Amino acid sequence: MIYRFKVTLPESKVFYRTYAVGPEMTLYAFHSFICSDLGFDPDQMVFFDSRLDDGSRKGRYCLFDMGDGSMDQVTFKQLVSRGEVSLRYYFDMRLKRYLLITFEVQEENDPKMEYPTLLEGKGVNPDQFSGKYEDPEPVDFPAHKGSSGDDGEFDDDDDDDDEDEEEDDEEEEDGDEDGKLLVDEDFGKE
Repeated sequence: MIYRFKVTLPESKVFYRTYAVGPEMTLYAFHSFICSDLGFDPDQMVFFDSRLDDGSRKGRYCLFDMGDGSMDQVTFKQLVSRGEVSLRYYFDMRLKRYLLITFEVQEENDPKMEYPTLLEGKGVNPDQFSGKYEDPEPVDFPAHKGSSGDDGEFDDDDDDDDEDEEEDDEEEEDGDEDGKLLVDEDFGKE
């Protein structure tokens, strides 16, 4: 049997991962897997808060036993059997940022797969120390020629750009320090 969990980031509408883990996997081993998968620093202080169906906190699992067990003692099988169906994985304790890990289903394991494994995901990995998640911005490309005035092709012809800069430089030379044009007052009087 394996357990499938969905991992989301409360501060993002885009980010999610779906992981399959074995029942005997400890929270510490899962922490190491998350750090590897998301590029987190594994040497940071982290902890898990477990939640029941009603959302109430059931246990806190840290690197050291704080009364509910340490991360290297608690397995997913124990959590699921006690009804602790969601976890908050606090990866930035200073800013109280966490991943929400929710139990989805228990299913037969695939003998061809190694567990834990990433089944699917969306969104870029969150930066562990940035303070917020940056959802990627969509890039708008012109649909066709005429919609934005250009054909969407890269302009590698720098000749026109250099001529424009030279004209701008000449105009600036005609001005004084205040940016006003200097005019020869005797010009045109004859």
